[in-house]
Amino acid sequence: MSMKILTANGLHSGGVVFATGDGKWSAFITQAQLSSDSETEEALLAMAKQSVETQTIVEPFLIEIDVINGMPVPKRYREQLRVSGPSVRSDFSKPALQEVA
Repeated sequence: MSMKILTANGLHSGGVVFATGDGKWSAFITQAQLSSDSETEEALLAMAKQSVETQTIVEPFLIEIDVINGMPVPKRYREQLRVSGPSVRSDFSKPALQEVA
């Protein structure tokens, strides 16, 4: 089974968020809970359903990733683009690749 993480859009920020291991959402892909089995995926989706009901996030879905140098990297270009920020108007970009101090 391939590695996956759960992503969505945060309703407060409008930005891309990732499910963490402690049942929260983070703007940083590095904090995403990795899943390599259906049991973990089901738990992540159940958490997402609750977050949708409490209007924290919208449109949650699992994405396939590779782990490269300890960092989750989406396999599909669409998800790579969501992580790196807009491809136009870089002044709007808020990449999810690393935390900003």
